[in-house]
Amino acid sequence: MTNTSSVTDTTVTTPIEFMSLGKHQIIITDAAYIYKTEDRNSTDELAARLNIEVSYKIGKKIDGYVKLGFKSRGIKRDSHHDGLDGSFRRDSNKPLLNIATSGLPDFGWTYDPLDNWLGHKAFSADYNKSDAEADQGQDFSMLGAKTYYFPDFDRVEQVRKVIADEMSPTLYHLSQNYTSDEQLLAYYIMTGINIGSMITFTPGVRYEKNTYETSAKWFQETQRYGPLGTQGELRDTTAGSFNEHFFPMINLKIKPVKWFDIRLAYTKTISRPDFYSMSPRFYQDAVFNRDYGDFNLKPQTNTNYDIYLSFYTNKFGLFTVGGFYKEMENQVLGYSEIIIDPVNRVPPVSTSYRNKTFSYPLNNPFPGYVKGLEFDWQTQFAYLPKPFNGIILNANLTLMDSETKYPFYAWTKTQLDPFVYPFYKTEGGMTSRKSKIVGSPELIANIGLGYEIGGFSGRISSYYQGATLTQAKPSDLSTDVAQSKLLRFDVQLSQKIKKVKGLCFYLNIANLTNNPDRRVLRYYQDRIVSDERYGASGDIGIRYQF
Repeated sequence: MTNTSSVTDTTVTTPIEFMSLGKHQIIITDAAYIYKTEDRNSTDELAARLNIEVSYKIGKKIDGYVKLGFKSRGIKRDSHHDGLDGSFRRDSNKPLLNIATSGLPDFGWTYDPLDNWLGHKAFSADYNKSDAEADQGQDFSMLGAKTYYFPDFDRVEQVRKVIADEMSPTLYHLSQNYTSDEQLLAYYIMTGINIGSMITFTPGVRYEKNTYETSAKWFQETQRYGPLGTQGELRDTTAGSFNEHFFPMINLKIKPVKWFDIRLAYTKTISRPDFYSMSPRFYQDAVFNRDYGDFNLKPQTNTNYDIYLSFYTNKFGLFTVGGFYKEMENQVLGYSEIIIDPVNRVPPVSTSYRNKTFSYPLNNPFPGYVKGLEFDWQTQFAYLPKPFNGIILNANLTLMDSETKYPFYAWTKTQLDPFVYPFYKTEGGMTSRKSKIVGSPELIANIGLGYEIGGFSGRISSYYQGATLTQAKPSDLSTDVAQSKLLRFDVQLSQKIKKVKGLCFYLNIANLTNNPDRRVLRYYQDRIVSDERYGASGDIGIRYQF
């Protein structure tokens, strides 16, 4: 392996060696722009519901109930965004550089001698250090190249206050504003029928009607970084949608003996697109890339089949094993399309959009499938000799497998006559690739171990989730993102005071081992996309119950 410390521009042979030649000098790093954004979001919800239940009995062995009701819910959302920005170029249309340097003359300003920009070093915590002593950047490239310098945000805020009156509003932030008004009305009717002590049959049906009205911004950018930040045409746009669905439900419980029962279920459920995806928002940048919503999105519908077997004895507790199968239709995907054939695209667009990127949500034309097994055991070891008779165990294990297809546009190459030009024919068209369903891990496990004796109660619980796909790029699986394996521990302790009835001391600790919430590239798991650590948290106190 080549020693990169001795690599020169004439001996470099790999990208890593090439990057080792880079000189990371904060003295010639630019501070180009300064931004201030303000986001205000509000949600108002008004809901009402009514349930009516009537019991009945037929003969000596059949009894049950009829239950019906309705629910009405209205949700209004308002999202408002403001933004200010400014440029530190010497030739900027607004003299932010001059105002900043004259307002803070002892700030340690530097200038990039190769450009018109203000130097970044004055915004750094190392502003008073020599270039050799200053922090030489952070690696955000995953390739060992130091590409980013952290600013000192207190110093940034000092500068912002000095130049605040000269910063300009940005149309891009205004283009993110939207409002929405969603109305949901649902009715249901169901019955529970008990046939002796052996069979419980519960059929039902639910009807839902959803009305959605929204306003957003239509924004076509014409110039970036102009006198008023990003310039272009900005206007309001409104849209609405309506959908209604029926959802049948069947549950059957068969209990042939006291210690065993079988439960079967068939249900249909719905998952509606988020309001941002349903927005009629439209954004086209200055080089013709687009990002927009689709208010005609269909909600995702799920058809579920479940079968569970439960065994119960006083000694071994409750043990349940079950299988489930789900079929999903119209899964909502965040999609990015590179326009390869603009004329034959549906709908067609101008040839000016060739090789541009359109980003938008869509309903997956391919169904998705999830199947799995679940095991659950709940028991108390009261039959063991002291002191082991105070042990409590709750354990749950879920194994899952999922599959769907993600659509994308691709080229295929077909060989023609090998001796006659053009030899090959290249054609474009929609294709797909198989993958796991986003948000479906292969394994989930919960184990809770407790101990109770006298007035003392203690629990330590653990949660494990296997690697989970969180983002699937249809045309490039190398950029699929997954959440790494997650292992978390929580502790709950309490002690009752016998002499004071109702008095209890307690201690709760969450995320005891501070396990990171980490996302990585699915096929290159040493490449970290994000890493968040929330730390352990807890509370200790005294509780009195009257």
